[in-house]
Amino acid sequence: MTGAVESTAFHEAGHLVAAGLRGGAWLTPTTLPDGSHTDGMTWWRAEPEHRAFIIFGGPWAQARQRWGDRPLDAAFDEELRGVLNEFPDDEGAYRHAGRAFPVTEHLWGEELAAAWPAVADVAQLLLTGEAAGYVQVQAAVAAALSSGAQPDG
Repeated sequence: MTGAVESTAFHEAGHLVAAGLRGGAWLTPTTLPDGSHTDGMTWWRAEPEHRAFIIFGGPWAQARQRWGDRPLDAAFDEELRGVLNEFPDDEGAYRHAGRAFPVTEHLWGEELAAAWPAVADVAQLLLTGEAAGYVQVQAAVAAALSSGAQPDG
């Protein structure tokens, strides 16, 4: 498994879990493309006020996966900024999502950190070639939140 594929899986899982946290639904289940192409795509539907959070979930999860088990602190914010800068921002989506900085002090970061086990579970589904849709994501989110997972930090 290449690092790029794993990174994409966590990125897409982050979008999915963020949408799941906000009650979003999916138009189609998310899968990773076969072959060496590592661009994933997550299609979701949610209330417009949740768009920035759901967009933010992807880069947050990708940065979190790269970060490893270290506590989330101000240096994590820099890691996340680096991930955000890796993506073209034609529509200003990531710039808009970036309003959550400093993420370690923002509720979005706390909410995503509490759901980190769900992100890891959904990413694992994607890495094994399974589709992650509404049912799978909601189950992962429910399990993570009911386990009493505490935000990192």
